[in-house]
Amino acid sequence: MLKLVSILHPALGRVAPLERLALPDEWVTTIVAPDGAAAGLLDAPHRIPMPQRGRSSAAGYRMLGRTIARIGADIIHLRADVCSPLALRVAWLCGPPAKPAFVLEWAHPDHPDLSWPGSWLARRTLTRVDALVTRHAHAIAGMRTLGFHGVGVVASSGGHLGALSGRAAARQALGLPPAGAPVFGWAGRIHPKSDVFDLLEALAICQNEAALVIPVDGPLRNGILDHADALEILHRVRCIEPGTDGPARTRATHPVSGHPMLDAIDALILTPSRAEAARTSYGDAVEQAQLHGVPVIHSSLPGLVEMVGPGGWPVNAEDPGLLSCLLDEISANPALIAAASEAATAHAVRRHSITSVRASLALAVRAAYSSRRQANGAQDTGGARGFAHPGGTRKAGGT
Repeated sequence: MLKLVSILHPALGRVAPLERLALPDEWVTTIVAPDGAAAGLLDAPHRIPMPQRGRSSAAGYRMLGRTIARIGADIIHLRADVCSPLALRVAWLCGPPAKPAFVLEWAHPDHPDLSWPGSWLARRTLTRVDALVTRHAHAIAGMRTLGFHGVGVVASSGGHLGALSGRAAARQALGLPPAGAPVFGWAGRIHPKSDVFDLLEALAICQNEAALVIPVDGPLRNGILDHADALEILHRVRCIEPGTDGPARTRATHPVSGHPMLDAIDALILTPSRAEAARTSYGDAVEQAQLHGVPVIHSSLPGLVEMVGPGGWPVNAEDPGLLSCLLDEISANPALIAAASEAATAHAVRRHSITSVRASLALAVRAAYSSRRQANGAQDTGGARGFAHPGGTRKAGGT
């Protein structure tokens, strides 16, 4: 009987569905999560709620090493940022010889742009990672430049497909007509220099009456509404509270992190710059939108292009004129939205569904375990001290 320990970083707000970790009967899975999160993991065969220490990305667990040693894990799966101190700690717990194999699922791989000291932590961690799981291949390529030589696997967070059925009610709650001009939703960060202001300018020069839903609260809400009023499009802009049910009350059934508006919109707009993509994770928004058949208008970053696939439209977000032309084209041809919605759903089945993610994670677990067994066997027979990966050999303690 093989033992897998799956560790959730304490700072992660959304616990991924446990079905994604369903492995064959020869594996026994133990979940390690914060006290509050572990209470909801009722489907886990074994779960260990642990008190955390520290906050945000620096958070970790007390007595983690003793817990792993007591379980006698054959492989450790950690869902965390590659540059987090917890990832480095687990990497050293998995150091050779004859230690557990290490599968690191990078929870924030939207753009692999790490500066010091993040790159230092990442380099030290990646030398002991047997399999790296990210949302797109571009992130894996970035990690190889930092010294990763293991098995790279692409997998989403995982979710369930679901058709949206409350569009008329959701739009009525927002004060929008149930049919007619399309409704777009904003899924980016909100700050004084946010691209949402460029989007308002693009909306103002559109030749149609397309509407825009923006999750925002606080002082910036008034700034956005004032800008929309100055552009004479205030009647086409709706601001809702992020992270709540919102006027459309959709978050309870279709939870997109920070974007409770899927029922009301025809397409999601997600246009981060390269710098913003390095600071904020957008993968959940893409996955949840496509799982519910909502296409995505996105910037042309390689990772976003790969995650969205055919279920959306790439655009240069820094050019309001080009964005306006795209919005006009979509608005003038409803068939484009219908076709993109079908493509988004098909892409979600292949990439974001629980079935697809489960198969990818099982592949990563098996590959990591096999790689570590081969390395331990080489050590037992007098081979080079270190552990081998399909991409090359990394000596123990190397950088």
